[in-house]
Amino acid sequence: MVSGNERTIGIVLASLAIVKVRFGGRNRRGSMGRLEERGMLDENREVDEEKVFKGMMKTVRTVDMPELTEQQIMAARERRRASRAGDANLAKELETVEIPANHPFASNEKLDATQEAERKKKIIDANSPRRRTRPAAPKQK
Repeated sequence: MVSGNERTIGIVLASLAIVKVRFGGRNRRGSMGRLEERGMLDENREVDEEKVFKGMMKTVRTVDMPELTEQQIMAARERRRASRAGDANLAKELETVEIPANHPFASNEKLDATQEAERKKKIIDANSPRRRTRPAAPKQK
């Protein structure tokens, strides 16, 4: 027969074994360590970024740009504004373009309203999305 002390010692040892099996095999690093292991956190998050970026920039070549004058800045703004004007400027530019007489498809002749509408329809048809059509089923004899 088992005495009370032996029984108590057995219960204590069994509970210690259970605690060891249940909690002893775990990594003691905590949830941050588990997130790092799974790739959810940057492993180098404690590194000084300023130092890293300075090291990166050592191999990058840089060019010093001269300061622009106010006149140069205004000229650039005017060029951008003119390019944003869009169709009005484009139409003026197209009218002044010289097309050679032997050009394969372009010409200087003016189109009337019906020819212009036909030309626009051709452009729309050419740019419309292509659709696959199935061939007609063979006729049964």
